[in-house]
Amino acid sequence: AIDIGDFSNDLATDLGPLLALFGDSMTKQFLSESISHLDYIIFAVAPIGIITTLVSTVRLCGSTALRAFIGRSQEGQGAVEAELCTSTSRDVCELFTRGGIQRILGRPSILELVYIPPNATSDSPSAGTEAKPSNLLTSREYFTKYASSSNSPWRKQRRSRDLDPVHTIAPNPNLSLNIGIRRPPGWILWCIACVGILLQLGVLVLAGTGVWILGWSLSEGDDLAARDYAPIMFIIGTILMCIGMWGCAFLIGQTTQELSFERCGQEATELRPRLLWLQPGPQVIGDQSFDPFVYMDDKTTVQVWSSSKKSHNKKFIFYTYLAVFATLIGYITQFIGIRGMKAWISLAQLAVTMIMSLLRGSLRTQRLSNEDNLLGDFPDLVAGHELDWLAFQLHGIHDPSMVLQLGVTPQQEKSIETIKDTVVSQGPGKGSDHRRAPQRAVVDLRVSSVASNSNISSSDRPSDSRISSDKVLQTRIRLANMTGLNSFADADPYQQMWDDGHVKVRAKARQIAVSIGSATTNWFLRNTVRRDTDISPRIRTNTCSGVGLEQDPISILIRPPPEFFQGGWRADAAQLEATLGLWMWMMMMAKSSIGFNSGFIPGSGEFQFTSNATKTPIGRIVSIGLDDSDWEKRTDVQGEMDLWLGRSSMKLRQSTITFREGQYYGLTSLFQRNQAGKLEPYFSPENSKEQNANVSQRLSGWHLTQRLLASQQSSKPAEAGIPQDLDASQNEAVTYRIQDNQLDLTSTSLLDVCCQELFVALMMSLINFNNDPLGNASFVEHEGSLRLEHPVVTLFVDAFVAGGLGTYADAILCIFPPLREKLTSLKPETMLPSIAQAATTYRLAGQWKQAETVLWDGCRKTEQKGVDVAHFEAALLMLCELYRSSLLKTSDTNREFALKGISSVIDTYANMAGRSDSLQQILDRYREIVKRYTNGTSERDQTSGTIHTDLLLAIESRNRTEALYQLSLITPLCERGSSVPTSALALAARNNWLEVVGNLLELKAQPNDADQDGKRGLYYCAELGNLACAQILIGVDADDSLLELTPLACAAANGHTDIIRLLIDTIAANVEHRTTKELTPLILAVEGGHEEAAMLLVEKGANIEANDRSGQTALVYAVQKQNLLLVKQLIEKGANVNTQDKTQRTPLIEACLLVGDPAPVDGGSGEAHDARLKEIDVAKSIVDLLLRNGADAETKNWHDLTALAMVAQVNLGTSASNLIAHGANLEAKDDHLCTPLMHAVKGVCTAVVPVLLQAGANVEAKDARGFTPLFL
Repeated sequence: AIDIGDFSNDLATDLGPLLALFGDSMTKQFLSESISHLDYIIFAVAPIGIITTLVSTVRLCGSTALRAFIGRSQEGQGAVEAELCTSTSRDVCELFTRGGIQRILGRPSILELVYIPPNATSDSPSAGTEAKPSNLLTSREYFTKYASSSNSPWRKQRRSRDLDPVHTIAPNPNLSLNIGIRRPPGWILWCIACVGILLQLGVLVLAGTGVWILGWSLSEGDDLAARDYAPIMFIIGTILMCIGMWGCAFLIGQTTQELSFERCGQEATELRPRLLWLQPGPQVIGDQSFDPFVYMDDKTTVQVWSSSKKSHNKKFIFYTYLAVFATLIGYITQFIGIRGMKAWISLAQLAVTMIMSLLRGSLRTQRLSNEDNLLGDFPDLVAGHELDWLAFQLHGIHDPSMVLQLGVTPQQEKSIETIKDTVVSQGPGKGSDHRRAPQRAVVDLRVSSVASNSNISSSDRPSDSRISSDKVLQTRIRLANMTGLNSFADADPYQQMWDDGHVKVRAKARQIAVSIGSATTNWFLRNTVRRDTDISPRIRTNTCSGVGLEQDPISILIRPPPEFFQGGWRADAAQLEATLGLWMWMMMMAKSSIGFNSGFIPGSGEFQFTSNATKTPIGRIVSIGLDDSDWEKRTDVQGEMDLWLGRSSMKLRQSTITFREGQYYGLTSLFQRNQAGKLEPYFSPENSKEQNANVSQRLSGWHLTQRLLASQQSSKPAEAGIPQDLDASQNEAVTYRIQDNQLDLTSTSLLDVCCQELFVALMMSLINFNNDPLGNASFVEHEGSLRLEHPVVTLFVDAFVAGGLGTYADAILCIFPPLREKLTSLKPETMLPSIAQAATTYRLAGQWKQAETVLWDGCRKTEQKGVDVAHFEAALLMLCELYRSSLLKTSDTNREFALKGISSVIDTYANMAGRSDSLQQILDRYREIVKRYTNGTSERDQTSGTIHTDLLLAIESRNRTEALYQLSLITPLCERGSSVPTSALALAARNNWLEVVGNLLELKAQPNDADQDGKRGLYYCAELGNLACAQILIGVDADDSLLELTPLACAAANGHTDIIRLLIDTIAANVEHRTTKELTPLILAVEGGHEEAAMLLVEKGANIEANDRSGQTALVYAVQKQNLLLVKQLIEKGANVNTQDKTQRTPLIEACLLVGDPAPVDGGSGEAHDARLKEIDVAKSIVDLLLRNGADAETKNWHDLTALAMVAQVNLGTSASNLIAHGANLEAKDDHLCTPLMHAVKGVCTAVVPVLLQAGANVEAKDARGFTPLFL
C-alpha cells in the first residue's frame, strides 16, 4: 500500500503553498477594488496570488530600487494606477464596455451628473451659499458646492469627514465604486472576515495539535527540536505572511483617497436627486471601441457615492519594505514548516485557501451588466444623440415622436409691429439705452394632447401633467454647455471638453452659428444698426397643459462683438445645437422610421433598434398655393428658379397636399405619394421589424406655408406647424399644390436640411426687421450664361455657402422662395390654362394642326413638371379629346389625323402609364375608342333612338369609354338637328366626367335637364361634392331651384363647404330656402353634424334663429344631436339660448332630458356602456355650457313645468343634481301647483327623490287638491 505521507510529499504538501503564489487576475481584481480594512483582512487570511501581491505593491508604493529589482523601473504611474487602484485621474478613466467596467489610459468623454427634480426643495443651497445655476450639475460641482450643506440629502461618511471635496474629488467619475460593483452589506464583510480568521486560526491550531498531541510529525526520532520546528515555523510563518499580505493590501488601498457621501432621509423617489452616468459612443481608445452608455439610479438607488483619487505618501516606501519582507519571510517559513508535517496540515491549508478564494470571489460577483445600460438596445441608433436622448428622459418623455413635434418657421408678419417696439434691456453695465428687437423666429415644439394624439399610451406620456418644452430645450442647452460648447460665457471649470464628433449636431451648430453671425453682420451694416444692440429672436413653443396649448418663449441670442473688438456678430451655438439635436432625435425615433435589425445584441438577444430617418427621401418645397386654376399664374416658380439658378437649373416636381386644421405639418411629418400625385400622411405598418424608407418622404421648406395659411384663416392667425385651438378645430380640409425638388441624400443629409431650415427662419427674422420691399433683381453674366441676382439674396447666399450649409443651388432653393414676395415678381407665362384656351380656339376654327402642336407642347411641359401627374393627365386628356373630336368629322383627312394622333400618344406615353391608374385608364380608353370606331361601321349606321339609348345606358352604368364612343356617334346626329338625351347631362355630372359634360354642353344639352328621379346636374354636384363640374354648370347658367331640396340645401346636408361657398358667391343661392318640412340649409348642416358648413352659412348671412315647423332652431338641433362643438359655436355666433319651440321647450330642457343616468349597459362594461357614459358626459357639458351662457332654468313649458320638474317626472337624478347645483328653484309649481318633488313622488322616481330631499325640497308643500308629497 502507498503511504499517505509519500503522496502528500509528492502533491498535497507542495500544492497548497505553490497555489498560494499564483492567481494573478483574481488577485489584481480584488486588490484594485479593496477600499476598507475588512477588504484587507479578507484578502490577507489564507491568501492567494502572493507573487502578484508583492509585485503590485512594489510597482505602486516601492522605491525606485525595488521597482528596478522586479524589472519595472521605467513603468509609468498611469499604467499602474489603471491596473491596481480604484482611483481615476487625468490619465486614467473608467468606461463601460459590454460586460462591465474597464479601466483605461487616456482622456475619454464621460459625464457623471446629478439631476435635481424641479419640485425638490431639500437639495436647494442653504442661505449664504452660492445660488444653484441649474438643476442639472456635474457630480464634481454638486458634491463640492452643495452636498455638504446642512439641508442636503447627502452626508459624508465617517472616514471621509476630514477630506476636502475641492481637492479630493477625481476629475473623472469612478464607475466601479458607484455602479460597477454592488458592494454587499457591511455585516457580510464582517462575517467573511471572521470566517477567514477562524479558518486560518483553525489550521494553526490543527498544526500544533497534530504534531504535539497526535504526533503528525515526519521526524521519527525522539529529538524534540526535530519534532517542534515544523509547527513552530508553520505558525510563525503563516502569521507573518498574513500580516505582510495585509500590509500589502493596506498600502495599495491607502494610496487612494476615497471621498464618500451617503444618502440620508427618506425622500420620495420622484423628488430625490438622481445620479446618472452618460458615456457617448462609439469612442475608440487604442484598438477598442466603447459603445454609448447611460445608467440612472432609478430602479436601484445609489446609496453611497464615492470618488477615489490617488495620493502619495513618502512613508509608504518604508512600509513597502516591511510588508514585502514580512510576506517573503513568512511564506518561506510557512513552506519549511509545512514540509515537516504530515499531509493533513497541508490539505487543511489548501482547503482554507480554496474556501477563502471562493468567498473573496463571491464578494465581487454582483456587477453591472449590459442590461443596466439604458442604451444597450440601440447603441448605433443613439450614437451622437446621447445628450438629446437624456434631455427627453430627464423630463419623463420616453418616446418623443409620440409626444412632441418640432418645426422651424419665421413668425407672422403681424407680430413684427409689436415686437419691433419692444424695449430690450441692455444688461448690466450698458446704461439705459433702448433698442428694438427684430421679428422673432418661431420654433414650434408641440406637446400633443390626448385629443390630437389619442394613440399615445399612458406609458408614453410624461408623468407630469404639463411638460414645458422650454424645460426640455433648456436642459439640452445645459448639457451642451457642460460638454464644452460655450458661445459667450467663460469656460466652466466643471465642464468637460468633448470632441465635436461625440455630438452629431455640434459641428453643424457651429457652422450655422458662423453663417447667421456673418449674415447678421453684413445685414446690419447694410441697415446701419448699432453694434451694441443684442438681438434675441424668440423660439415660441406650444405645450399641452391638459386643457389646451400653452406657449413657452425661448430666445436664441445673437450678440454683437464687444466694444473695440474687430469681429462680427455671434449666435449662441449651444441653443442652436439644442434645437437641432432635439429635432433630429425626434425624427430618428419616429415610429414610422424605427425598425429592427436581427442579430445578437447584449441586453435583448434578438433585435437592435435602427432608424431609417436619415434614409427617407426629402423634398424641398419651393412654392405652394391653393390647388385651383390660377395656381400656375400665381404660384409656379419653375421659370423663375431657372433664371436664378442659371446653369444649375433643375426641374421641379408638382404635388398636391391637403391641410387640415388641428394637424401638424412639418419636417417631422412623413408623406406618401399616391398614384394621382397627391401627398397623404404616411403611417408605418404595425409590428413591422424592417421599415422601407423609400415608401415615405419628408418635405422641408414649410416656412412658405405660414403666410399662405394665415391668409386663409380670417378668424385667427395661424402659423405653419402650429394648429389652432384643438377643441374648436373644424377639421377643414384645404388642398394645395406645391413645387419641390428632390434632395440627393448622398450630398445633403437630414441634418443639413434642418440647419438650412433654421438658417432661413433666422434670416427671415433679420429681414423683417425692415419691412420695406427689397426691389428688383437683375441679370448678371455667370460662366457664360445669365442668371438673376439681388444684393440681399447674395448676402445671405454667401453666408450660407461660406458656413458650409450647402451649395449655391441649395442656398438659392432655400433663400429665394421665402423672399419671393419681397422681390419684384418675375413669373413665367402660365401653361396649362393658356394652352387649353389656345387649343380650343384653334379647334373651333378648324386649325387642327395648330391645336395639336399647342397640346403636345403642353404635355411635354407638364410632363417636365414631375410628380404632379394630374396636370399632365389634364393636358393628355385635352390632346386625346382633340383627336376624338377629329374622328367625328366626315373628312378622311380628319379621321387619319385622329387615328395617327391617338396611336402616337399611346406609343409615346405607354411607358408612363404605370405612374398612375388614371393615366393608364386614359390611354386604354382612347385605344378602345379608336379600335371600335375603326371596326364599327355598322354601329354608325344605327338609328338615333338606338344611339340615344346606348349613350344614356353607358352614362348611367358609369362606362366612361362606352359613353365617349357613343358621344362620337351622336355628334353627327346633333349637328343635323338631333338632341342629346335629357337625362345625360345630369348623370354625367353625377359621374364627375368633365369631358363628357363639356361635350354634352357643346351639343346643346340644357344645364337644367333632370334625370328620371328629377335630379339635375347641379344637385348631383352639390350632393357628391363635385366642385369642378359644379363650376362648369354654373358657368352655363345652371338653375339652383328645385321643388324640395335646392343644391345649397343638399350641399349643406352633406357638408360640402366648397360647393356652399361656390353657390352663394356665384349665383347668390338663397340661404333661407326651406324644404317642405321647413328645414333651412343651416338646420340641415347642423342636423348632419357638419360644423364647418354650418359656420360658413352663418357667415354668409343665414338666420341663426330660423326654425322648422315645430319651432325648433339650429341650436335645438345641435343639442339634440349632442354636438358640443356646434352648440358652442352657435352660442358664440349669438344663438338665443332661451328659444322655445311650439311646446315651449327650451334647449336647456332638451339637454337635461338627454343626460339620463348611467344605468349599467351590457352588465356595466363593454363598448355600449362606455358609449353611454360618454353621451351622458357630453350632455352634461352641454347643460353646463347653456347655463353659463344665460339659459334660464326657470323657463316653463305649456304645462308650466320647469326643467327641474320635467327631469323629476322621468327620474333623471343626474340632471336634477346639475340643475340644483346651478340654482334651480326647488319649489317651482306647475298649473296644478305641483312641485318637482311631487312629480318625482308620483312617478316613484327613486333617483330624483333623494336628490330633491337632500337639497331641501319642502315636503309640506300642497298642490291644487291640498295633497302634500307624503300623501301622494
